[in-house]
Amino acid sequence: MSLYREAGARRNLAAAAIGVALVVGVAAGAVIGRATKETPSLAEQMRDVQERTRPVVQGLDLVRLHVRNDRDAALAQAKRARDLFGGVAADLAAVDPAAAEAASRALDRTVGIAASDTGAAAVDRAAARAELAVRSAARLE
Repeated sequence: MSLYREAGARRNLAAAAIGVALVVGVAAGAVIGRATKETPSLAEQMRDVQERTRPVVQGLDLVRLHVRNDRDAALAQAKRARDLFGGVAADLAAVDPAAAEAASRALDRTVGIAASDTGAAAVDRAAARAELAVRSAARLE
């Protein structure tokens, strides 16, 4: 019986050693992977910010689309565009603080005009100006 117990103990020891080696290998791989990971280039970071800015521009397009038929929908889209801009404003400000601030003010103006009793043409103009300001801040074509 003691021979049987020793063989089982050896198997348990071997399994434990393999488990420990596996854990150490995975941990070492993760550490090495993080250490050798390249930081994104400035161009890659700018493309990322531009992609995150596109929904703001699309929202402003929707303001212009809805303003003649559904003023509430236009206002909701203007607010959504302004909120989305809040998520990229800091990144855009790192590139061009004045352009990011101008875009933020233009979005606020668009929301204010959309919420007022002004005509649809005024909302359309404000949304168009805001779109140009956002595109300029994000360097979008």
